Amino acid sequence: MKENNSKRRPSVSIIIPCYNQGHYISEALESVIRQTYQNWEAIIVNDGSTDSTSHFVREFIQKHPSLDIFLLEKENGGLARARNYGIEHARGKFILPLDSDDKIDSRMLEKCVHVLEENTSVSIVYTDQQNFGLNGNLLTTRNYNFKKLLDDNHLVYCSLYRREIWEKVNGYKPCMKWGYEDWEFWIATGEKGYYGIRIPEPLFFYRVRDSSMYSNALAHDLELHAQIVINHPNLFSANVVRLGKRLIDLPNATDEKQISSIFIFTKYLFGMSLAYNVGNISKIVHNAINYALEVIRYIVHRNKP
Repeated sequence: MKENNSKRRPSVSIIIPCYNQGHYISEALESVIRQTYQNWEAIIVNDGSTDSTSHFVREFIQKHPSLDIFLLEKENGGLARARNYGIEHARGKFILPLDSDDKIDSRMLEKCVHVLEENTSVSIVYTDQQNFGLNGNLLTTRNYNFKKLLDDNHLVYCSLYRREIWEKVNGYKPCMKWGYEDWEFWIATGEKGYYGIRIPEPLFFYRVRDSSMYSNALAHDLELHAQIVINHPNLFSANVVRLGKRLIDLPNATDEKQISSIFIFTKYLFGMSLAYNVGNISKIVHNAINYALEVIRYIVHRNKP
């Protein structure tokens, strides 16, 4: 591990958790060192990897000894804990989370820091997203709207924000065990009155792969929604909160057949109630169709010999 003996206090701390993706880390770090804004430090958190992550990072640090790039090692505990661990050791007043397989445009820090320094009432700056890897789609994000944020995440996880907001909401929540920890974080900050500004340029590059944390999150979409509702009950109706708690508690049942039928029913009842609560009619229809399809799959599976 490189010792942090630098007397210079960076403005930006780039936090890069890494779990078994050491073969991508050099690309992420190359995008960092190409920044036109140079007052930064990069903190890589090796989250208990079983690959050669530490080797790749140490090799990169040796090639760039004059740069503030540091490696932290910890036991595996998931993305939320890894980000929190990195931020706890950060010195910057601004934080930029960056996953080890993604990249940023060379102008991203310069443009985002400028917005925060010129607008003291703004706490978060985010951009559009350019995919690479399996597809090259451009994701155009929306202007910040907290009410719509409760229904759909329109901020990329790789957004620059003031460290103080991380402190105010007690960081990322490990209870988001399948993902969406960034979405929960944006909702937590919005509930405290912090808000963001969008830069309408694709300055963040997201690697699309066959299997990723995001695809796993999508498979547990409504359960993760339920956890967000439980974390922020004042933002949702009492009925939605009640259904969310029931949905989270159901997998603890012991009767497998009872879990399947009741869980399916509760999941989509929660989904439709949540969509109604935030005024998204199309999601009500979408959940109703998904519920019907899942009931059919359940019946077919249960009747198999």
